[in-house]
Amino acid sequence: MMPAAGTEMAARYRTRGFGLVFLLPALLLGACTLGRPAGPPPSPPVLAAEVASAAAAARLHWTPAGGRGFLGYEVQRSLGPDRPWAVLARLDAVLDTTWIDQDLQGNQGYQYRIAARFGRPGQASHPLYSAEAEGSIHHHLASWPLPAGFLPTRLAVDPQGNIAVAGAGAGRVERFDAQGQPLGGWSFAAVPPACIETGTLDAVSLAFDPQGALHLAYNLPAAGQAPGLRWAKFDAQGQLLWERRLQGLFARHLAVGPGGRIYIECIDRLYQFDTEGGEVAQYPVPPLLISSLRFWGEHFALLIEPANYLDMGWQAPRLMIYDSPEQRQAQWWVGREPLSAQDPGRGVLKRPADFAVDAAFDRVFILNAGTSRVEVFLRARHLTGWGSEGEGTGQFRFAGELAVLDGLAAGRSVQRRVVGGGIARDAEGNIYVADTFNNRVQKFAP
Repeated sequence: MMPAAGTEMAARYRTRGFGLVFLLPALLLGACTLGRPAGPPPSPPVLAAEVASAAAAARLHWTPAGGRGFLGYEVQRSLGPDRPWAVLARLDAVLDTTWIDQDLQGNQGYQYRIAARFGRPGQASHPLYSAEAEGSIHHHLASWPLPAGFLPTRLAVDPQGNIAVAGAGAGRVERFDAQGQPLGGWSFAAVPPACIETGTLDAVSLAFDPQGALHLAYNLPAAGQAPGLRWAKFDAQGQLLWERRLQGLFARHLAVGPGGRIYIECIDRLYQFDTEGGEVAQYPVPPLLISSLRFWGEHFALLIEPANYLDMGWQAPRLMIYDSPEQRQAQWWVGREPLSAQDPGRGVLKRPADFAVDAAFDRVFILNAGTSRVEVFLRARHLTGWGSEGEGTGQFRFAGELAVLDGLAAGRSVQRRVVGGGIARDAEGNIYVADTFNNRVQKFAP
């Protein structure tokens, strides 16, 4: 039986209508999708900075920037709140989220941020910035003054982290805790020590032994004759245990070596003593201008100013590291020759006065008095440094006027412009500088 014409048309209409009912929402959804780009809105990265003084570097890492239209990152750095931002690097990949900033300078604050740029290629982009991250190495922590005329030249740190300071202008040692609070001084002479300038200013040398006893080598002035060489030992409570006379021309340096043995270097000889003060050995001393003497682990280290280029074969000072106190074989040295008169001096030593060793990380901190800086080396490679001449925070004055011996035999003193200073490092890695002619001690972070 055939359906009526009206019935068939009604069925077709219903079928088409059914299709339109389902097609219309799809068309509307498509129109909405075409009008709105796919993907979430842009979001800035989250930045973290890890600063390592042992490498003089900052490792920056951040979360990937989210959102559509990502074009790339800019790693930006500023040297202070009112300083401009400089672009260190540009990175294109959204997952390239690490950057290492090397060759950081000491006592300098650094600010970092990441700019994630969004837009369309070939058109103007807009940045979204991360929050800023900060960091620094060897930043200034504190300063404390010394009595008028003290003129600090050497420092030592005891096993408890307290600091002993000796100066060219007083016959006593001033003592401070790690925060700079005075702990009382220990007197070793009624008058200031005799001073002489060889490589740099030589006045009093001091060091603590493993038991916390303080040893000092100094020279008592004597009118019309050579000064008298002395070695004094104080126990950890400040009781003077002994004061002994030494033979020699002038006691310049004292160091405590492996096993607690005491080494006292005079212009004409090097003494070695056991922990009870018994003499173990004497070694001849070459005619060198030695600014400082310490141990680098088991090695014997001397900071030397060359007296004659023709004899020594090098013209800039060096820190020489020997296998033993006999100084027969140099294991390595620190410092380099200037390449020209225009050499900027990175790694070149000029009137170095003292040094402190970080044996754990194979670093050495050299007080480069001729440039008013502290220079840091990783083994023999220059790593970083800080300082300038002046009286401000983090500045130094290592040169000034002082009465020093004009020849040893007559004991006569003359006023002369000299260079001096001292440096020490505690078990926490803090650095202490004897800022001689600013008459203060400055402390810097690890």
